[in-house]
This record gives sequence, structure tokens and C-alpha cells, in this order.
Amino acid sequence: MKPNLFDNGDDKVEFNIKWNDILEMRDTYGNAPASQEEAIERAKKAGLTDMQKVVGGTKEMYDKAGIQPTYMRFFAEGGIKITHKGVTSESTGNMIYEYNYVGREDERAQV
Repeated sequence: MKPNLFDNGDDKVEFNIKWNDILEMRDTYGNAPASQEEAIERAKKAGLTDMQKVVGGTKEMYDKAGIQPTYMRFFAEGGIKITHKGVTSESTGNMIYEYNYVGREDERAQV
């Protein structure tokens, strides 16, 4: 995988991530109620009260904002290489990579 690179002359940062496994995926948009009315109805069915003040987003709200939120967590191998004033430092290891994507699918961005 080609590293992400910041290059400012003498100062450089390379960052690599290799995703190995998806640990969690939450389709916030897909699981959202269509409207505030549906959210309140879901709350009533669950035995909750006064949900109009505390309910999360609805598809109607997300559509008005032009977003489709999704949250993902990956297990990955990561690495960073920093060069500052001619001195290079590197670190690699396993990591949990969290990705909160609030846009819509965009093939140009490969997301």
C-alpha cells in the first residue's frame, strides 16, 4: 500500500495502514427511524418516555443535511515514519482504526 505522505522539505511524515479485519460496523443511517414521529413510536414500544428530547438523528434529518453516517472499527497494522531536521523516527505495530464516515458513498474517493 502506498503510504500517506506529508512532505515539507526537510520534514516528512509517512503513515501506513493495512486493514486486516472489520471489528464493528454501525449503519447509523440505515438503522435510523424515518422521521421524528417514528422515533417517538419506537421509544413508546420500548417503554421509554419523553424521547422527543433525547432521540438521535432520523433519516429525514440526515437527508436534509446531505449525509449518511456510518461508523466502522478495523483491526490494522500501522506504521509511521517521521523525519524532522534530518532525524528519523519510526514506529510500527497493531492498532484499532476507527472511521466515522458521515458522507454518502463516493466511488471517486473509494469510500
